[in-house]
Amino acid sequence: MGPVTLQEAELSSAIPPLDRRVQEAPFLSGRPWSRQPLKPLRANSRGGYGPQRRVVISSLGDEGENVEQIHQDMLHVLATTSSAKEGWEAYGVLSQLQQQFDTAGDDNETTSIIPFAHLHRLARVIVRKSPKTRTRFLQLLSVLTTIRNYGGMVHLHEWNALIDHAGKGLRKTRPEDFNNSLSIYYDMVYDRPPGSRFSDAGFDDILNPHPESDPIDGHEPHTPAIEPDIHTYTTLIDIAARTGHPPLLYRATMLLKHAKLPPNRITHLSLLKYFTAKKQLSGIRSTLLKMREQNLELGVDGLNACMWAYGHSKRIDTVMMIYRLLRHNVLPEDYNEYDNIAYVQERLRIEEEIIIPPEWKPNEVTFTLMIQTMAYHGNLLAALSVFLDMLSSPNVEQGAPLVLDENGDLQPTLYSPTIHVFRAIILGFSHHGIDTNTNPTRSNMLQHGLEWNLENLQNIFEKFLELPPDTKISESTIFWTLNSFSKTTNHDIETLRTIWRRLEDRFGRFRGGPKHRLTRWRHKLFPETEKTEDSG
Repeated sequence: MGPVTLQEAELSSAIPPLDRRVQEAPFLSGRPWSRQPLKPLRANSRGGYGPQRRVVISSLGDEGENVEQIHQDMLHVLATTSSAKEGWEAYGVLSQLQQQFDTAGDDNETTSIIPFAHLHRLARVIVRKSPKTRTRFLQLLSVLTTIRNYGGMVHLHEWNALIDHAGKGLRKTRPEDFNNSLSIYYDMVYDRPPGSRFSDAGFDDILNPHPESDPIDGHEPHTPAIEPDIHTYTTLIDIAARTGHPPLLYRATMLLKHAKLPPNRITHLSLLKYFTAKKQLSGIRSTLLKMREQNLELGVDGLNACMWAYGHSKRIDTVMMIYRLLRHNVLPEDYNEYDNIAYVQERLRIEEEIIIPPEWKPNEVTFTLMIQTMAYHGNLLAALSVFLDMLSSPNVEQGAPLVLDENGDLQPTLYSPTIHVFRAIILGFSHHGIDTNTNPTRSNMLQHGLEWNLENLQNIFEKFLELPPDTKISESTIFWTLNSFSKTTNHDIETLRTIWRRLEDRFGRFRGGPKHRLTRWRHKLFPETEKTEDSG
């Protein structure tokens, strides 16, 4: 949504400051990993915001008092809001005032009517908004450009955020996205306005830099305007790794090498993603070894990345060993002479350079990726076993909700089923589902002791419909659900119609274009709808 107009701003009321208790809360209960809300800026001695002198826009004539009130109201929004949408709308109104103020100025020097503190705060609000999109990148670029144009300083952490946003926003990271991030990086070190050349250089220039062609020359100035830090280089490496393009990853890692900065934990985890996508187990093992040599903790999130990497490379035995050790830290296994936990620990240490301390425990990501991996590889029994582990495990993640027990003590709750878990299992039925009525001999060929049949799918589907009322379901989940029932019923029309109606009753009616895959499904199941839509 675009910026609001001055007329709309007149009707908007001032937003009150955040409650003190909310401001001081280190995490929001029930929202794992939520950060502390941004603190409001303080008003000046006149009870307003901005410069002590009044902002007079003579071109508005008698509307000066009204403009002053709008100006203060919008500054109040920037000073207090934690909403990127509200902040951007207020910034749009102030930008209109700024244009009129600049036009009415008598001298050549322009002054920002938005204090730099407000602009820096707005930049932080935008950066905190998830997910990172192209719109967020353009908004952040606009705010930082305003700071720069009016004589302010763009800080290193803001440059890093802009570099990060420039390379993200699409489902799949492209080489051009790394191009954008790298150009922002050179804008920073060469003291240029942000985004001044982020789209000028071609892809070939990045792979084959020319010394005479700044900004993609591979050499930084002897004294950069702003000295990049490890977060800068890690961001570039992460974006290059996401492209899956080896020359770009080499380019990013060489920048770090020339900077002579030691890689941090996140740098190595970014490389893990690249080696996972390339199915290079040697690269994964090498990264883990380097982390141990540098005394960098892998952490549960890093361990999750390893599990996903080994699963992606069809090393299910290694994935199961890692999960078994994590589960052992929650519920210790009984001693088994022939398959004891100490043997598993030693094997992981020797073969994969993985050491799992006793304080590491599986989290929601661990359970979800395990279920995804087991379902993808056709092991329904293992997938459902992990699902049961999840539902019986206390959620002790930071920010998870706590409840009072009968003694009045705060206790963690158990993990709840999620849409991602159900989608993974349903996707497994779509790949491995069988119709035992038409192919009874295939059930004897199962390796894991539990069939991907209609009965088990129906049980999962009933639990799936019991998700909380506010659960949002994707179109792909609906599609794979229909495919699963089609495969396990030999495309029984009546069953599929029932499933379609129940999905619509539970999650709402799907509306898509005539060529959408769900529209084609609806026309197959309900041919009369195609005639109705054509006549309409």
